[in-house]
Amino acid sequence: MKNKSLDCVEMKHKGAEAVYQKVASLSIEQQLEYWCKGSASLRQQMQPAIDKKAPATV
Repeated sequence: MKNKSLDCVEMKHKGAEAVYQKVASLSIEQQLEYWCKGSASLRQQMQPAIDKKAPATV
């Protein structure tokens, strides 16, 4: 049997635990701000790919 060098489920669990540790001590308002900033950052990173796929307007 082959040894796995990458375990996706384990990686997902570690990521979820890291996020939990970051937000566990935050208030609801601080948690909302954390997620809003993360979403905005992701949208900004994705924008060039979205612009490339946008259909040409007539």
